[in-house]
Amino acid sequence: MTATLQDAYRPFLLDAGEAPVLPDDLDALLRRRWAFQAVTGLADADVHTDPLVAFPLPIRQQQAWHGSVSFLWCPLAWLPEPLAAPPETSTAVPTIASRVWAATVVLALGATGLFDRDRGFADLEQWYGFDLSDPATRRRAEAWCADPSRGDELFDRIRADLHRKILSAAAPARTAALMGMLKTQQAAIADSLQRSLAAATDPREALVGHLAIALEMLGDHPFDGPVRVGDVMLGLLSEIQPDGGVDVDPALLDDAVTDLQRLLDAVAGRRHAA
Repeated sequence: MTATLQDAYRPFLLDAGEAPVLPDDLDALLRRRWAFQAVTGLADADVHTDPLVAFPLPIRQQQAWHGSVSFLWCPLAWLPEPLAAPPETSTAVPTIASRVWAATVVLALGATGLFDRDRGFADLEQWYGFDLSDPATRRRAEAWCADPSRGDELFDRIRADLHRKILSAAAPARTAALMGMLKTQQAAIADSLQRSLAAATDPREALVGHLAIALEMLGDHPFDGPVRVGDVMLGLLSEIQPDGGVDVDPALLDDAVTDLQRLLDAVAGRRHAA
């Protein structure tokens, strides 16, 4: 029996009932980024994390999904081209333009029913009647993702339908209203980060907490030079995942935290002076 739209959902990353926007726990957002990359197979440069949104978003600059084919069950793998990537893909820290993009994507998914805060993301395998565990279907999906111009009746139809749904639900007014709530979110984020840092016993936890603060503080802050601070920070994050099985010298991590704190103090001072 084919599942109805009302019951064809899968929990993914968020807890049942958790809002997809304005999270108050950036530590959880960073952990979700790692989990998202593990599931999708996407590289750091192909994932966008923003404190405005409770889960990471993929960045797709190709015609079709370029991560794990198994993830085609999720609407995040099918974002239409105008919403497949933020306007600025050369920076790893949030900007106003990238935040508007992230908010637009998440609100559109909610408006179309492709995301439900109580049940998760729409299970597209059930919505459209395909099974990625079937070897033949998986081969079709892999071939189509590699070269969509070859065409595939099933996946072309799914893409067209989802793109129509998502684009028709993209509403600038809703996005603007959400952006207006950012200032209210800042206090909750600050409290969450302070609690996390106070409770941290592993030096890696402390470093991740400081990185979270840095990513929030550095959003929209201009830096000269070819290397962006946010890019460096996200590179560090990929190397210090707690489950990576790599022994890390606590002294080196303490030094990293100290350096980050100096940077944050400098940023705060420059902003205060401005």
